[in-house]
Amino acid sequence: MIPEELQLLFDGFKASRILLTAVEIDVFTRIGQGATAEKIACGLGAGFRESSILLDALTALGLLTKHDGTYFNSAWADNYLREGSPQDWRLAIKHRINSWNTWSGLTGKIIPPEKRHEHAFTRPDSFMGAMEAIGRERAPLVAGAIDLSGVKKVLDLGGGPGTYCIAIAGSRPDVSACVFDLPEMTAIARKHIKAAGLEARITTRDGDLFKDGFGEGYDLVLISSILHIYGQRENIEILSKARAALRPGGQVVVQEFILNEDRTGPLSAAMFAVNMLVATETGNAYTENELRRFLGNAGFSDIKRINLKVPSSLMTGRA
Repeated sequence: MIPEELQLLFDGFKASRILLTAVEIDVFTRIGQGATAEKIACGLGAGFRESSILLDALTALGLLTKHDGTYFNSAWADNYLREGSPQDWRLAIKHRINSWNTWSGLTGKIIPPEKRHEHAFTRPDSFMGAMEAIGRERAPLVAGAIDLSGVKKVLDLGGGPGTYCIAIAGSRPDVSACVFDLPEMTAIARKHIKAAGLEARITTRDGDLFKDGFGEGYDLVLISSILHIYGQRENIEILSKARAALRPGGQVVVQEFILNEDRTGPLSAAMFAVNMLVATETGNAYTENELRRFLGNAGFSDIKRINLKVPSSLMTGRA
């Protein structure tokens, strides 16, 4: 696993950006003696989804507290971050906001843009590289945590670089697997599958989650880090198609960052919800009960949660 100290270094900008945005739109002054997400959203002219994700992340960071749906300023926020604070630091923090874009140009100061092409990663390559690195850590844990008894045929939806199929097929010589993803992603997956020497048992299938069929007769369908990209309607559609691809009694395994029921933790999940806010139209991190509802509405039964030794967890169900 990557050292926590190193992860804090490269991920630290997220907490900083959340605080800067909150000060920029004066969340802590608007909270006053307490406010709901609806009140904050109305005052800002913002959406409820967007406002509640930000407020829950601020709570996870310890800058707010939340009780029965109402948010309150923490001692730090009261002392430093709102209008009328004893030590109002908002202008100093807003100066950091002005520095944000300047600091984002650091790479260009070291390597001018016209000379940087040979150093640049394309978006698919950098995204898939990140997924492969994360998968190297998590795939063996997932393969060791799920029930693979009787599993011979596996489908990985949105399987990216094929890391999970490689881990499962690599540990079970009687298993064949298929990576389902967009063509530019499966092209990368095939390289990893070949490097692992598993071309005979792992195939790829080009397709779109909403436009194309998934096939049928699978014993296990893995949906890892996919549902957070979408909203409820899309997720139930994906899960319903996954159920149709399974044999009777087959198993679905969903991997996600799972929020607690008041959505204010754990910190990794609350921060990830903000990542989905800025990166998608309808995505979010979900609670266990929300994922249970998605799975149940898609027709799955015997729904269970499996915790891993990483920030993500698994939800499983039977067709």
